Amino acid sequence: MNEHVFPILTILGGGLTGLSLAYHYKGKSEIFEQESKIGGTASSETYGDFVFDHGPHLSFTKNKYVISLLNLGTRVVEKQARPINQYKGLEFPHPALFHLKRLDKVSGYNILMDLIEQYKISENKQVSNYEDWCVRTQGKYFAENFTKAYTKKFWRTDPSELSIDWVKDRIPNPSIKEAVSGTFGLEEKTGYYIDKYRYPISGGFGSFSNFWQFRKKDISIHLNSRVTSIDPSEKMIQFSSGKTIKYSRLVSTLPLPNLIAMIKGVPSRITNLSKELRHSSLHYLNIALYGRTKRKFSWVYFYDSEIPVSRLIAYNNVGNNMAPSNFSSIQIEIPYTEKYDSRDTEKAISSLENLGYINERDIHRIWEFDLRFGYPIHDLKRTIILDEIYKYLDEVGIVTAGRYGRWEHLWSHQVIIQGKEFAEFLSDPSTLSKFS
Repeated sequence: MNEHVFPILTILGGGLTGLSLAYHYKGKSEIFEQESKIGGTASSETYGDFVFDHGPHLSFTKNKYVISLLNLGTRVVEKQARPINQYKGLEFPHPALFHLKRLDKVSGYNILMDLIEQYKISENKQVSNYEDWCVRTQGKYFAENFTKAYTKKFWRTDPSELSIDWVKDRIPNPSIKEAVSGTFGLEEKTGYYIDKYRYPISGGFGSFSNFWQFRKKDISIHLNSRVTSIDPSEKMIQFSSGKTIKYSRLVSTLPLPNLIAMIKGVPSRITNLSKELRHSSLHYLNIALYGRTKRKFSWVYFYDSEIPVSRLIAYNNVGNNMAPSNFSSIQIEIPYTEKYDSRDTEKAISSLENLGYINERDIHRIWEFDLRFGYPIHDLKRTIILDEIYKYLDEVGIVTAGRYGRWEHLWSHQVIIQGKEFAEFLSDPSTLSKFS
């Protein structure tokens, strides 16, 4: 590795993408992270002996390289995923379409009949958006009463406004045989894309960020470093502290709208396009409870539209050492757009108490955490917008990567792989003049 052959790589953002980029780049790199710790949305919050992630994070990849990378410097436990659903007071395994016996008979019958009807329709029927896809693969009854309701809650978007380029491997669509088997309680598999997963024994999911330390002689990390402006013509970055640095090669993992707003001289057309990129926001209630939970589920999906909660995560079941002895910890996820309505906090707790998931008397303490950029939304305009933005960024020599840099719904192992691929691309001698 020669820093004269491979210029120092400047990386904005110390999440898993940025760490993977730095780890796999053949030269030296510098990471600038605005928070006081690394990990990004894959980091964990610690309150005394209570540990909470930034939403549900699990490592379920079968990619042997990623598994070995995440194991570096981290002791890991393997667990069985036990997700469940909650709908109109009924509790049943996830995904619902594989377990129709658990629903009331009318709902189960309507879902199964609609699903069979859809399978009679030609495979060539045009699917132009996520709503079409749901009706085609799940039947109209389930799509309307389950998927659409949850989509509007979680994505804050009508499914007719979403594309289907993010759906693969994420949304289960059973065969007729699998759906019928589930109706009679004869299901042979869960139908979920997560069976077993790996999780750090201590420190929460954020401990999976330790791998960068095995190349720390080549990686410099600067925390509490918030970028305020980027001048691509001068290759200069300014920070909120007043500090400025020169860069040779720049990769940003920051949210695209934020990145565009920082660049000096950016055309107004590009600025306006970046403002059209949509994303969800997530508010988390991290709750410490007296007593150890007796329930075995890992997390719960809530379909009912009147309940603001999208998911409840039972951290004592998800991982080990997440709470002190004689305590439990749960996390409530509440999606929102623009501004969080604080009334949803009490509404969420009240709804879950009515369903029997918590007892307000058992609450030891609540910590609230806000994730302004939750998930990029794959709406129907996204690809066209991104093509224009990337064309401009290519002209000014700025590379973007990761969930927010590529504005793509990616899992943690996918951003690690993408970081590796981008590092290999930038380590290719043929790219030295283009991005230096």
